[in-house]
Amino acid sequence: MIYVLQRSTAPNKKEINYVVEQKLVISIYTLKNEIKIYRSMDMVKKANEALLYIDSNCVMLAGLTEETGGNCFLSTQHINETSPMIYRINLSTLSKVKINDITTAIQIKLQMLLDEDGKRSLGFYSDTDSVNPYQCIDDIELAPEKMNKVIEAKKALEKKLGISGEDFGDPQLDALGFDDV
Repeated sequence: MIYVLQRSTAPNKKEINYVVEQKLVISIYTLKNEIKIYRSMDMVKKANEALLYIDSNCVMLAGLTEETGGNCFLSTQHINETSPMIYRINLSTLSKVKINDITTAIQIKLQMLLDEDGKRSLGFYSDTDSVNPYQCIDDIELAPEKMNKVIEAKKALEKKLGISGEDFGDPQLDALGFDDV
């Protein structure tokens, strides 16, 4: 499904039209925890890169350094039907997102936005009714060259956790206000 929305960049600047490439609802706590863990790993921090893997069944945040193997599935309530995608995210920029501004929610809506020039942004939304994100990360790009390593890491993590691709998500989160995504 493709949506078009506008994002105002600053006063007196023209609005930018975006197409929603990906739409997710994930656990705030898992995301905040993983960002904190990655920022504490010297090798990941030095690389300043996190990888966001998205397919129709799961979302995984990966550090993918040989030394750490830092990978985690994010608890999800909603993922748009999609073919597997891998995005490279600037870790410093991601760690500055004010996720703790959402005081009562346990989930956050994320959308991967694609502008008219092909540049990506990751939008953070406080609720499903929000049309405009309260914050965006603009340092995002596709990383298809990392796909094989991420798939290997995903399989290793599934084996370690004793789960399969169909076991993702958290059905308890459906009753928390994001069921109309």
